[in-house]
Amino acid sequence: MRSPAAAADEAVQHGLTGLRRPAVFLHFFDVHFLEEKGVDRFMDQAIAEARLATRLAVLLADDVLVPASSRIESELCKRVLLEFPHRIFADHFTMVGSGASFEEFIEEKRSQYRADQAQGIAYREAGIGIDLPWRTRRRSATADIATDWKRALPSGAAESLFKALHGDLPKDIERIWEGIPERLGASAFIVENVIPLLFGRPNAGLIVRNRLHGIVNKSYFGSYGKDILGSVFRRMRYLESPDSIPSGDPANDLDFQRLVASCRDTGVLKDIVKARLPALLTLRDDPRLAAAYALAHPTPLPPTGEGRMGPTWKGHVIGDGMKGEDKVAGACPRVLIVTALPREAAAVLATFDEWSDAPGHANDPNVYREGRYRMPDGTMRKVLLASLPIMGTDMAATVATNAFRTHPRIGYALMVGIAGACPNPDLAEEHVRLGDVVVSDAKGVFDYGHVKRTPEGDENRGSHQRVSGSLLGIFGMLSSEELLGKRPWEAILGSTLAKPDTSWRFRRPGDDKDVLHRFVDGKAEAIPHPEDADRRPGHPRLHGGAIGTADILLKEPHLRDVLRDCYAVRAVEMEGSGMQTASWLSGREFIVVRGTCDYADPMKNNDWQHYAALAAASVARSMVERMPVEWFD
Repeated sequence: MRSPAAAADEAVQHGLTGLRRPAVFLHFFDVHFLEEKGVDRFMDQAIAEARLATRLAVLLADDVLVPASSRIESELCKRVLLEFPHRIFADHFTMVGSGASFEEFIEEKRSQYRADQAQGIAYREAGIGIDLPWRTRRRSATADIATDWKRALPSGAAESLFKALHGDLPKDIERIWEGIPERLGASAFIVENVIPLLFGRPNAGLIVRNRLHGIVNKSYFGSYGKDILGSVFRRMRYLESPDSIPSGDPANDLDFQRLVASCRDTGVLKDIVKARLPALLTLRDDPRLAAAYALAHPTPLPPTGEGRMGPTWKGHVIGDGMKGEDKVAGACPRVLIVTALPREAAAVLATFDEWSDAPGHANDPNVYREGRYRMPDGTMRKVLLASLPIMGTDMAATVATNAFRTHPRIGYALMVGIAGACPNPDLAEEHVRLGDVVVSDAKGVFDYGHVKRTPEGDENRGSHQRVSGSLLGIFGMLSSEELLGKRPWEAILGSTLAKPDTSWRFRRPGDDKDVLHRFVDGKAEAIPHPEDADRRPGHPRLHGGAIGTADILLKEPHLRDVLRDCYAVRAVEMEGSGMQTASWLSGREFIVVRGTCDYADPMKNNDWQHYAALAAASVARSMVERMPVEWFD
């Protein structure tokens, strides 16, 4: 494995050929991108990251491209560029925008915003004489956004947005969606202008706004990428997009996290951060920088949209701080586990081989813990754990959204905890007992909290919300292994229960505590469980099926059985729908893992809650262990 010193020697021998980029486009200054990211919640960290990325761009590119709109609209852009005096760096930065000149660009923008809008005020107060070179765009971002907007309708984007806001779909959704570009007229194609036209109301919730930002921003950056052919930074910690920023030069994009880590390893990072201007420019020919680049980019990054980030160079995780067998797959957690109750969080913590408090972020109310699973080869897989302060679908959506924004590298989310079982005493293979684990399968999550009330009675307006295909594949793998007699969750459960701190609190109740009842005229009658030759006594059985979810603590066996028979629901809980919505609209993979602790009837008690939580946590760990290692790069 090549060391930083060896890479530096090679750089001295071969020079800096191939290091410099023709152009790097600073996407992260865009004000609408920053709103999508919620940067106001961690502005100090975002400023530091943007400042470092800008310095790296100056060192690695012949031309640093800045959207002209960002130069006027974005406070982050103004603050970062303030330290680069025009008289020194005018040859390194270029503003890009529509119009033949900056003056023409300003006049055009003033006509696109109302006088009371923040952007309208900014353009009316903007000075004309900004001393930076100008590049005129050939493409129209507005036209490109309008084209992509109409293409988004068949993809299901419109349906998911309307369901998130209204719970159902208007009959004329196609006409409403496709008519937005024409109804905007000369106004800017921004979320603030789209929401009133799309939903008939001035505002929308955070999740809906962010999804709209994602659709518009991807088209906006894609338009720039086709036009200016510039590289972009990818894998930034605070300024990353859930969808990769479209690039005009994907083979030469810059992996920010690897580059920073390798600069630290070669000793040049401190100089880059602390160099006074214009002394920063002397580092352009520093062999340590060339060595850092060689370590960070031994092969080109994959083009946008062609899968996830490839493995680190020859398996080496630059700057991971781990040695020998304790190397962690991935510098940042890629998997998020969310729990609703303290006992559920405790169960997940009990399955970790190591865990510690994870740092928080300004204005993010979530409290995080970082856990590690030791793999058979000695490596560790890192997982982020977040817990809800109170139960419910709205809180689950809020916690997940905050986690995705604070930790943009998260790609996979698991809702893990307890649920009420939907037993089927007439069909043994579908009979869910206490202590079993139900994983949301292709039927997904069924939100039964949407009800239409009519004189004829209540009508359920809920729908099945699908979970992620990749995580369904992992669940399918576990189910296949179970048919072959392999049940890894049993070993995890057993080893966790063997720990002194968990054995007494999480132990499995006796079978005498698992009593099924039939209710006749309001009276409970105990009935036997069906015979099941495939069930292993004393162990949880793994089930796939729909997870019923609503802000309802269900203790009504008739509704439970209706959900089972009409909607294939195997378990009921109170958070899955909110978590699914946040994951879907943020572009993350998602699945629900629930251990069953009661039968959602009047006999409900807490006897099985701790064991059921641990059973679910054990299955969740089994799923993480089955994930391909490439998912953690």
